[in-house]
Amino acid sequence: QTEVRFVCNEAARQEFVGDIVEHQSCEYRVMLHTSRLCGVVGMRPAAGTAPALPITCHPVLDQDQMLKYNIYKERRKLAKQLKQQQRRQEQSLQLVKQMGPRQGGVRTVATRVGAVDDVMEAMGNNMMEKILNEVDTLLDESLNIHSGDVKK
Repeated sequence: QTEVRFVCNEAARQEFVGDIVEHQSCEYRVMLHTSRLCGVVGMRPAAGTAPALPITCHPVLDQDQMLKYNIYKERRKLAKQLKQQQRRQEQSLQLVKQMGPRQGGVRTVATRVGAVDDVMEAMGNNMMEKILNEVDTLLDESLNIHSGDVKK
């Protein structure tokens, strides 16, 4: 059994099926929206009744959690950039080592590919690696703390 209901919808440019509801097993109610019926007084919606309920959206995170999430994203981005920079420096250093002392312009070539030779000489390869690892560890710990806050 099927019941067809015609509904006045002034915004409808052409007729359309708004809803099909099976209110009982094998019994259907079809809501057909049309603007043609809006001229008939009895077919118009009653004055003061809202045709649809408002939709109220609520954010998943509050402002504090959103701030922590944005800090987390920025730190992850910074950590990634630091790792990329370290990788480029290591590649440049390997290039210098591979070219060996027989090449006169090695220092110039390494500088052109992004190496920071002065810093590397001053701090030494091991110290630079330790510092970058320490920064990476601190960032990971901080991000883990903040990501734990966001999940709550």
